[in-house]
Amino acid sequence: MKKITLILIFLSFNAFSQKHILKTNPVGDIFKIYNLGYELKVTEKSSAQITIYDHNFSNYSGYAISGEYRMYFKEALKGWFWGPNLTFLKVKDVTENLNNENYNLYGVNAEIGRQWFISKKITFDFLIGAGYGVYHNTIENDKEGSLAGILSFSFGYSFE
Repeated sequence: MKKITLILIFLSFNAFSQKHILKTNPVGDIFKIYNLGYELKVTEKSSAQITIYDHNFSNYSGYAISGEYRMYFKEALKGWFWGPNLTFLKVKDVTENLNNENYNLYGVNAEIGRQWFISKKITFDFLIGAGYGVYHNTIENDKEGSLAGILSFSFGYSFE
């Protein structure tokens, strides 16, 4: 987790010639799913984003990392966008009466959303999507796939 945070900080310092946004979803904090995202303008109409998560929800503890490529309809980092998202999640069931099972999730998603600048530096984005995930119980070696919906928003701070 610390290595991923350091990589994000390194990327932000090395990308000052580019437009980029550091963002978070504050609702996740309520559920003890802390997150930090970094979006970098790649071309005039596209961006790449990486988000890290620290999960401490209910009986589960772990982390996740998500990467997405956004294609904006008019201008990168502003307005409507769509794109693919890849996610990896690793959590451990920390309930005392269980045998501390580990779960991995590998997900592929498609998203559509919109990002606004609500001031010169503050952003808000909202997205919906759908995807397919494969859950893997590493102790019992069970694998199960399922479809899932996505609904998310975040606030960010833009750097140039």
